[in-house]
Amino acid sequence: MRRLVILGGGYAGLHAFSVLRSRLGSQVARGEVELTLVSRDGHHTYHGWTGEVLSGDLAVGSTLTPIAPILGNSFVQGEVVSADLSGRTLTVQGEGATREIKFEHLVIAAGSVDPFDRIPGLAENGWCVKNSRDMQKLVGELESRDAAAQTTRNVVVVGGGLAGVETASALAARYGRAGSGKVNVHLVSFERQASALAAPRLHSYRRDGHAPAPRPGRAAP
Repeated sequence: MRRLVILGGGYAGLHAFSVLRSRLGSQVARGEVELTLVSRDGHHTYHGWTGEVLSGDLAVGSTLTPIAPILGNSFVQGEVVSADLSGRTLTVQGEGATREIKFEHLVIAAGSVDPFDRIPGLAENGWCVKNSRDMQKLVGELESRDAAAQTTRNVVVVGGGLAGVETASALAARYGRAGSGKVNVHLVSFERQASALAAPRLHSYRRDGHAPAPRPGRAAP
């Protein structure tokens, strides 16, 4: 039996699994190929609704899709703590137990990590929206500060790309509602202009201070 292992339950990992299962389905059915996906989290996070979550229109749970019901026995939830590439073996820790997973082919789709250590103080004082754990912490912090708000506050969003502009506009929508107190949302970018695709959304705030109309059928950025 050939063992194919995919690391990561994000877009790349799930797409790779889908393609391989489609191409090798008959071999999997005959027991010639074993296809396994390993992910630290038991759910896939849909990033297309990040703005709606930050604006307060949707709960964080709305962005999560459980992986186990989709992949069944082909899914292993756990964190890879070591990898022996020459021995073709992974050590995975999950649910209080450690197990080894052997493979002939390994697809690494574990995603990227925000470089918080590049800017002093960012790790201690900053927030990111890359995964659901970060989002849950950030939304909890926003809600606690909303409840205790008494004075004018400033929120800084770093990055003028699609994610940065959407985050800034979502926070502006959140704080533009009655009773939220005075909040200034600042977008910081090393570029003079925001992303060309995101600029119209940002400019609509600059003109009148109100959120732009929702985009029907908006796809994930």
